[in-house]
Amino acid sequence: MRETHFPRSTVTVVCLVALIVAAFAGQAFAIDDIVRTIFVIGNVDSTIMDTYPIVAFSVNGNQLVRADTFYPQHHGVGPVGLAVDPIAEHLYCTYEGEGFLEAFDARDATPLTTINLTGTDNLAGIDVRVGEGLLYVINRRMSTLYVFDSDTFQPVEDWPLENLGVTGAYDLEIVEHWDGLDVIFVSNGTPDVNYYNLDTHEHLGSFTMSNIASSMTVDNHRGKPVIFAASTGNGTPGGHNFLLKYDMASDTQDQVSLGGGDGRGVSVNPGENLVYVNVSTSFNGTIRVFDQDSLTQLNSYSVVNGFFTSPSDNEASNLAFGSTVKKEIINASANPINGANEFDAGEQIEFRISLTNNRDVDIHVLPITDIYDTTQLDFFSSTVTPVDAVDDGEIDWADMIPVIGHDLVFEEVFTFEATFTANPDDCQRFVNGSNIAQSHDAVDARGEDVEESSGTADYKIWCTCVTDEDCDDGIYCNGPETCENRQCIHGGNPCPVDDGEFCNGQETLECIEETQECGHTGDPCTDDGNMCNGDEVCDQDLQQCVNTGDPCEDDGVFCNGDEFCSPNKLECQHTGDPCEEDETCDEEADLCVGGDNPIDDGEEDAGWPEGKVTGGCCGCE
Repeated sequence: MRETHFPRSTVTVVCLVALIVAAFAGQAFAIDDIVRTIFVIGNVDSTIMDTYPIVAFSVNGNQLVRADTFYPQHHGVGPVGLAVDPIAEHLYCTYEGEGFLEAFDARDATPLTTINLTGTDNLAGIDVRVGEGLLYVINRRMSTLYVFDSDTFQPVEDWPLENLGVTGAYDLEIVEHWDGLDVIFVSNGTPDVNYYNLDTHEHLGSFTMSNIASSMTVDNHRGKPVIFAASTGNGTPGGHNFLLKYDMASDTQDQVSLGGGDGRGVSVNPGENLVYVNVSTSFNGTIRVFDQDSLTQLNSYSVVNGFFTSPSDNEASNLAFGSTVKKEIINASANPINGANEFDAGEQIEFRISLTNNRDVDIHVLPITDIYDTTQLDFFSSTVTPVDAVDDGEIDWADMIPVIGHDLVFEEVFTFEATFTANPDDCQRFVNGSNIAQSHDAVDARGEDVEESSGTADYKIWCTCVTDEDCDDGIYCNGPETCENRQCIHGGNPCPVDDGEFCNGQETLECIEETQECGHTGDPCTDDGNMCNGDEVCDQDLQQCVNTGDPCEDDGVFCNGDEFCSPNKLECQHTGDPCEEDETCDEEADLCVGGDNPIDDGEEDAGWPEGKVTGGCCGCE
């Protein structure tokens, strides 16, 4: 069995008291029933960022509040399946029409890894076996179940799903410790749902729902699984216009119409007895909240706005999305040369600390500590007076609740500022640092401990100087550094700088750090369109473009005449046969033969010069 512990988090404060209940010797492994976040895939028209957002909603009973929207990298048709591991704190996503599987930090959506599952082309259903730390995923066109370690993302095994009835599976759901077994339910695009023993791979059985169920979830908090599915009665997967409920204990079914919408992802909130369904209509996508028992719709929330919105899967999680403690720098340096969050020594840095309650229980006690590096910063002031302002690396506020005036309620945000002076020790050019605000020892309104959380703001301090050499940061493209009034000043982009090379063209404003040079427009010597002056070449010594001259050289053939360049036809031509009309051209001798002195009947006339025969008709009968 997987080692159990409270979720690891340094960025979120939301209480997960008794989140993981692990016991051995036959006792069940259970997860806290409190749902704090609903992750929803919203498929949007490609004109909107050409991607598919995942929206995180914070949960307060049947009330949902949009916490954030993030945009994973685009693969295939788009994201289609979601799963959360509350121990590893990972959010997993599959992509329709692709074999990609991605993992994110379930607290803040930071991308962790991308797996390309070789041999697959249409991943779909995905779920986590939390007690064993295993991730299960299926391909819609195959009956193989792929298993990964949910912490390391390494493959564990592949095994075929027997008796599935079709070659392919759409969705899956894992129920741990049902009658002592870990079981996986698999829908296959037909009314049948099969289930298997995860340890032995044995096919345990199947049941037939009244309609086809492609997307489904299972609620086992009552001891006997109850399946909720987006279903269709039209004979094929797709067009899921019902929310269907199947109770395995009583073998009874019930359903409710989705009002013409197309149901997709389904998840449950067992603690609140709720069901969440993604529903697509012609011009909008919503996540709707239903009562589990009556299937009465309680609320509806827009996922994304725009045409052709078609939300896909959703996943309920007991992890809270977003940081309860957030820290950011809210002022800028007085030196315009400095970049964002960069300051000169001696300047003040103002930090804003934001406290947000992302859970469904009020926070009753909320101590905050600011942690900083005393070799870089000196505490100056705060808009809320701390109980400990000793400049020793920690500034403490014993409890922010009396300052707020009431318990911090769900989605409420309280902010205050703390100011520090940049005063670095033993600094040559600059120092990088971080300032951390952290909640600790917090207690909610039920008297339960609240998990620690922290927010970090990074900064750079440019140090004092004596000479220009003290300021050299080794970066060419920000220009030469000079020391002015004990402050380092950057010269800015050094381009264009004439490098003295005529033949590489004009220098541009592009600065190339790797070669420490400015960009160039390239060879300035372009074709002038005149063939007869030869090729245009760049002469670096002359600092000008020159021509290679007449390109029409003697081709060594006597009988085609002299070579010359035709500027009109842009080609080399010949003057033609050099011999008179009554002469014959002898190519071997480079002579014209014939003329006024014919040779009759082939007899030699020794009186004529050798090789020169003129007149008559050479070869006449």
